[in-house]
Amino acid sequence: MLDATQTTGLTAIDLAALRKADSVCFFHRKVPDASGETSYIDAIKRAKVCARDPFGRDVSHVIACPYRLREYTQGPDKIPYNSEEWSGFESISSAQWSEEWKTVVSLLRVGDRLTLHWQRGAWTTESMSNASPKFYGDSLSLIVERAKATLEFHVRMSVCENNSARMVRRMERF
Repeated sequence: MLDATQTTGLTAIDLAALRKADSVCFFHRKVPDASGETSYIDAIKRAKVCARDPFGRDVSHVIACPYRLREYTQGPDKIPYNSEEWSGFESISSAQWSEEWKTVVSLLRVGDRLTLHWQRGAWTTESMSNASPKFYGDSLSLIVERAKATLEFHVRMSVCENNSARMVRRMERF
């Protein structure tokens, strides 16, 4: 089970996994059969199946992270403060080809403490709200704490309808 409250900072293994991953996924989930919720990063190295290794498997390295949720959505769909009834997901499917991600991980250091900052509706404009159907702009940032410095990197944003593909969503709706 992941315990994001006990994070002591990135290890050398964590940092290597983030730098060498083919895909990097960011999750926020309610922990099944337990009280609470967790955010984490899953760094995935994809297997290269070939005749020499026909049973190659993807390898995954999970890094637990504290989280923040900032809710910008108005109305009945708003997630109440401190609610556990939400989930989040975003991914960088080609991390080795993403210049933005390579820049972020090149600046990370062993010992850095990471926090996932989920921002629901942060990029929603008036035009998106007035559209039919409505569209919402969610965002994910990575907060890095190092000694006395705090850095924040924009990871991804997503614009879509309020459905199961939304980056940050209420769990009871879907």
